[in-house]
Amino acid sequence: MSKSTTTTTNKSYDYFNTNSLVTIILCIAYLVVNLITLNGAIDEMGPQWYYLSVVNIVVAVFLFFKNKTYQDSIKVVLGSSFGLLFIALIVYLGASYTYAINKTEMLVCYARFMTMAMAFINIAILLQKEPQVIRAIVILLCLALLVDSYYTISTFLNKPLEVVNYDAFV
Repeated sequence: MSKSTTTTTNKSYDYFNTNSLVTIILCIAYLVVNLITLNGAIDEMGPQWYYLSVVNIVVAVFLFFKNKTYQDSIKVVLGSSFGLLFIALIVYLGASYTYAINKTEMLVCYARFMTMAMAFINIAILLQKEPQVIRAIVILLCLALLVDSYYTISTFLNKPLEVVNYDAFV
């Protein structure tokens, strides 16, 4: 009996089985969204939203093809009270189109909200199935924040202060 307990205990620290490795890679894809550059876009966050949408599609296709593996996780995430409340919020925000003053802006904001909602649901499903990788994800997140903080602070310290003449814009 103690042998089965030891086996399950050791399995909980096995970060590098195939499912765990795929979960870590897909979560890393979500974490690097902050590193996406402008690439000549007018909207500063446009390429990031596009990248996040592509990652959402990749993860959704992965979950679709691995439906039997993640079926219980999908039921837990979407069937919980928080999941049902989240779905109700999505429906309510979609229905707000009927009384929105600026319908175009509402559609843009709703598309961005749906992108974030899909990312949240995808990550929740992935981590529900593989809870042992949360520690690795947190470590990677801390490293990503450390690198981003260093980049931001070094950019600020190395850039000379400039006086901008706003009269030239008028």
